[in-house]
Amino acid sequence: MTVHPHAVGAPSGASPLDRDALVEAMRPVAEALTRHVHDHQPAAVERLLTPLGVIELRALAVVLASLRRPQRTLPEDGIVDEIAVELAARGERVMLTKAERQAAAAQIVAWGHGPSEVAARLNVSGQTARTLYEHARRLRHRTDLTTSAPADDAAPVGRRAVA
Repeated sequence: MTVHPHAVGAPSGASPLDRDALVEAMRPVAEALTRHVHDHQPAAVERLLTPLGVIELRALAVVLASLRRPQRTLPEDGIVDEIAVELAARGERVMLTKAERQAAAAQIVAWGHGPSEVAARLNVSGQTARTLYEHARRLRHRTDLTTSAPADDAAPVGRRAVA
C-alpha cells in the first residue's frame, strides 16, 4: 500500500524525499508499537512514544493507517435500511451494512445491469462486484424457482418428478 508522506506534516521546507525517509524510519517503531499493544505492555508503549515529537507521531500515524484496510461496510445491526439500499443502487455514496450492500446489488441486477454497473454504483472492486452479482443472480434464481406456480400435471418447478 502506498503511504502518502505529505500527510505527515513535516516542516514546510521538507522535500518529499525527506518525508518518505521519515515515514520509512517510523516503520520499525510501528512494528514495535503494534507488538507492545498486542502483548498488553503499556509501559513499553509509553517508553516508545514519549520521546517522539509531533512530526514523528504524525509519521507513525500514517504508517499505522497504511497497515490497516479501511472498513467498507457498517457493522450488521439486523436492520436493512431500504432507503439507503435504494440510494446506493442509484449510485449515491452511502455507508451500508453487508446485507444492505447485497440488497443494493440485487436491485441493480434486477434492473438488468451487470457486474460493471454494480462496481460503479456501489464503489466496489471488480472482484467484489462479480461476487455480489453472482450472489444476487443465485438468490433471484432460487426465488424464481420457489415462487413459480407449477402446471396442474407437472412436477413443481425446481423439483424432480417422482415416478
